[in-house]
Amino acid sequence: MKCIIIGGSHAGVAAARALKILDPRIDVTLIEKNQTLAFISSGINLVSKGIIQKLEEAHNYSPKELTDLGVKVLLSTEVLKIEKNEIKVICTMINDGSTITQELPYDFLIAAIGSTPAIPLSLTSEKKDILTYKSFNESAFALDRIKKAKKIALIGLGFVGMEFADTWMKEKELFLIDRRDYPLAGYFDEEFIRPILSNIPNNVTFNLNTTVKKIDKDKKTGTYTLTFHSNEKISNVDLIVSTSSSLPNSQLLEGLVDLNFDHTVSVNDYLQTSIENIYAVGDLLEKPLFSTQLEIGGVFKPLVSQAQRSGFVAAYNIYSNNQLAYQSSNRTIATTFGEYYLASSGMTEIDTIIYKRKCVSVTKEISVDGGETLKLQLMFEKGTNILLGAELLTTSKILVELINLLSLMIQTKMDIFDIIQSDFYFQPEFTSYARYLQQIALESLPAIG
Repeated sequence: MKCIIIGGSHAGVAAARALKILDPRIDVTLIEKNQTLAFISSGINLVSKGIIQKLEEAHNYSPKELTDLGVKVLLSTEVLKIEKNEIKVICTMINDGSTITQELPYDFLIAAIGSTPAIPLSLTSEKKDILTYKSFNESAFALDRIKKAKKIALIGLGFVGMEFADTWMKEKELFLIDRRDYPLAGYFDEEFIRPILSNIPNNVTFNLNTTVKKIDKDKKTGTYTLTFHSNEKISNVDLIVSTSSSLPNSQLLEGLVDLNFDHTVSVNDYLQTSIENIYAVGDLLEKPLFSTQLEIGGVFKPLVSQAQRSGFVAAYNIYSNNQLAYQSSNRTIATTFGEYYLASSGMTEIDTIIYKRKCVSVTKEISVDGGETLKLQLMFEKGTNILLGAELLTTSKILVELINLLSLMIQTKMDIFDIIQSDFYFQPEFTSYARYLQQIALESLPAIG
């Protein structure tokens, strides 16, 4: 059996590894147009914080780790066309300055081409003046410009944007811009997230509930003036960065398989496209959110954890002849901002309105061993008492790991009594942090009724 994977993204690498682990006899070829695999797009933040020394270290797996498993890895190779009738891909490889064209047959194909950063539609004409980054080459270019800039305007305060802000707010003057009322909307409720904004340094300014109407560049100084739709302005900006959105790289699949209106790839429960031997994974997909019976559809939300999971599911379905359905996502994230670690999983209060779930929200704040604080918001469904969502804010790096346990509780539809009765260990010599969940669940019982 021959399987070709197009794209050395997190999803593509996960699929390649899974196929070889499941059955080493499967002939797996991974094609990547760049020179790196599974690049971590927040690498510029990791370098700045000293977590890694250079961008080249910002990856989950190296080519050697895949070749050691028996995967054929073709770097600096671009797929030009997928021939569905002849069941082959046509690709070009640059080798020693020469371009080599190859035709590679396949029995199964996995599209793991990822996504590309986008800028707000209203600023398309100013695209050349706005910096985005995701790939290694984009990040290397961005890191050099960010280091030189003193005054930066950041458009988009989602997960990626807030990571950027947390990294650079100690060194740069930042203007943080978002069209929504508060940062990380979609992951947290406004009341829960507000405390992290109360202690920001003076060199950081939030411009919320607004959008940029126009960008003017001073040809003499090279600096920018941003004009908002409210006609307020920010002047003398050295660099404009956008982390507002991404678009799926589905161009290669246009006219070949069915696409959704947002250019994600239409797939069934097993991640098969409209052509049964072609699968799509990672950022090419709309992710079904939460375990709900409502026909609301999925959401395009590029997350590494979801990409890796989809890569495994596609690989297993090729191996097993479609025995594993792709599960809905809890949209679990964790990040830092200032002194806080924050994380969320499952539904927010706004989500419960959209998905028509009657819920009770309970927020508790406790002091834990070592003087750290833990603030936790739990969302329970009325009547069933099933946990639907959780938001966590803490000053402890260890405690933020509780979000993974909470995500599992949400995924397995545990109710408040299941949480209280969970069989966690007791050992007086060291702390079982999971017991804090039981304590907060118990204290939540009166509110639930």
